[in-house]
This record gives sequence, C-alpha cells and structure tokens, in this order.
Amino acid sequence: MTQLRLRPLNPARDLDWMYSFLKNESPDGLRQWAGNTLRHPLTPAQLAAHAKRLNVKVPLRRAYIAVARSARQAAKENEIRLAYAELYNITERGSAFITRMVVHPDYRGQGIGPEMLGQILQQGFEKYRLHRIELNVYDFNTAGVRCYEKAGFRKEGLMRGTTFTGRDYWNAYRMAILEDEWRGRPRDPA
Repeated sequence: MTQLRLRPLNPARDLDWMYSFLKNESPDGLRQWAGNTLRHPLTPAQLAAHAKRLNVKVPLRRAYIAVARSARQAAKENEIRLAYAELYNITERGSAFITRMVVHPDYRGQGIGPEMLGQILQQGFEKYRLHRIELNVYDFNTAGVRCYEKAGFRKEGLMRGTTFTGRDYWNAYRMAILEDEWRGRPRDPA
C-alpha cells in the first residue's frame, strides 16, 4: 500500500494536473466521474468553474488531493499527486456524500483508492462528526464497487435508470458506511 496524505485542492496548482488526464476521458468516462456537471469534451474553463463551487460553506463541500507521503517529495513543487475526491453536503451529526473520486491512471490498481477513502472517512467521522457517508457508483464499474467495499462501504440498493447518457440509461448502486461500522473496522497501522 502506498502511503499518502490528503490536502485540500488548490485550484491554482491542481486543475492543470486534473485536466492533464481527465481531458483524455471518453464521453462515458467523463460522465462516470462527473455525472452531468461537466460536458465532453472537457475544457480547463469547465474545471475552473467547478472548482469555484468547492470548499464552500453552503452546502459544505471539501475537495481533496491525495499526494504521496515521502521524505523526498516534501517540497510542494515536487509532490506526486495520486488522486482526487470530494466530500459533499456535509451536515453535522448527519451525513455526506463522496463524489467525483478519481485515481490518476498511472496509479490505479495500487490500493490508492481505498487508502484515500480511509482518510476521507476519518475526516468525515472525526472532524465533521458525521453519522453516515454515502456514495453512488454505476453498477458496471466493478473496480469502483470493489474499491468502496474494501473501504467498508456496503451496497444498500440498486437505483435503476439514474443517468441518461443520450443513448441509454445507467443503473447505480447506493453504497454507505455508518460511523459505528467505520469505528469497528480493523485498519492498517499508519
């Protein structure tokens, strides 16, 4: 498992990094990541407009970048960015959604997704005192489903026909984890 740390998204430093690999997504790939908030072909202006809606108070939304934790990579200009995710609609003693999670293509399959999720869950349950964190994932995204299950999320149901792609409808699983489930999970030592 790669050791990583979370830091807040810094649009001035991070949007070019995100655009560098998201611009290559197919229309369906971009829709999987962004839902209907961004359109194909992705442009830097779309990402910048989306970033203006992040790290705001109402609804409380936090955007995170996962970076490699390494003594050699201590300088910000040399850090290795691995993944991105948002914790959205944070309500105290309530719930929040994890949205728009993506691991850079060069680092997929290395356990970064579950590790990042673990740190976001810690933020949600400890810092924001949430009771429940949920997400939606398309039923055909088997790698995503495995990643979320590895982090402790459970499928709660299948939402049929949630997204229209212009050609057909996609189904999505609603997945969630409760605070007491998270606290009871064995976790790897940091």
